[in-house]
Amino acid sequence: MTVTGADDTIDLVVNDGSSAPGLDVFHTLEFQALHQSVAHRTFSCAFRRRRSHAILGVAHFHESSEGRFESPWRGSFGGFAMAPGVRLPPSQLDGLVSAVESYLRDAGAKDLTLILPPLVYHPDETSVWINVLLRAGFSIRACELNQAIAITGAFTDRLDAGNRKQIAKAVRARLTCRPLAPEEYHLAYAVIEANRHKKGHQLSMSWAALWSMCEALPACVRCFGVHRDDGALIAAAICLRINPSVLYVFYWGEIGGVESLSPVTLLANHVYNYCVDERIALLDLGTSTLNGVPNEGLIRYKRHLGAGESLKLTLHKALT
Repeated sequence: MTVTGADDTIDLVVNDGSSAPGLDVFHTLEFQALHQSVAHRTFSCAFRRRRSHAILGVAHFHESSEGRFESPWRGSFGGFAMAPGVRLPPSQLDGLVSAVESYLRDAGAKDLTLILPPLVYHPDETSVWINVLLRAGFSIRACELNQAIAITGAFTDRLDAGNRKQIAKAVRARLTCRPLAPEEYHLAYAVIEANRHKKGHQLSMSWAALWSMCEALPACVRCFGVHRDDGALIAAAICLRINPSVLYVFYWGEIGGVESLSPVTLLANHVYNYCVDERIALLDLGTSTLNGVPNEGLIRYKRHLGAGESLKLTLHKALT
């Protein structure tokens, strides 16, 4: 299938190993390969300029059950993504969406679900895709609030007085925070898993699956830990480097009995400073809604850390 534009013809190629450099980690073939075995079928679509053979963008779909195609099957977001610096006119993007729909329909797709990245990641590109997809007949199935911190200035300058006092209290208690070595990542996972179990929840990813991702994408995963002066790990964060500009806090939490020291606030301070050192522009703290319903305590806590809100949309279309 092809899309003709002013510059050149664009071909849709599927499952031929084509990708583009500089994509967000969830759009990479390496990430997709981690989850192919659990999906019924996988379709990795790439848009290739015929004249230069350059890959302009991608979209990955997984068949979760018969006729139900999702992007992503695993991961925080999926949908359509263009390579950095590629900006096609909406009319050509209309053609790309139509070509993918037609291909997937022929493959047996009955409906499509796309989870888009938080709007703050790529506001221009994602805004255009929302326009294109809504005009193509997609509708909004879910509208979540995502919260992220822009890395500007000192972390303590953006905190409220209460959180500044918590950091000072943690320092007086001789808590320290540092990056963890890969061989310590399982300790971070255990702390966070215990935190979730205490609240009656389970982690969305098993340790085996997380370690597989660490091995496949070693530059993507970073873990941080807060230790007592006896060396015990009492709080941890597992973060993903989404792209050079964004670090995503995938999981974080603390063990029971240390809540009065608020080690996660000290952890947030350290991760923020890591972003400063690595020239990362955005620290993504994740969504603070579930099925669109706000968790007001979580929203308030993240705001007190200096986070702002942006939308994260799930779009759906029935193919008839």
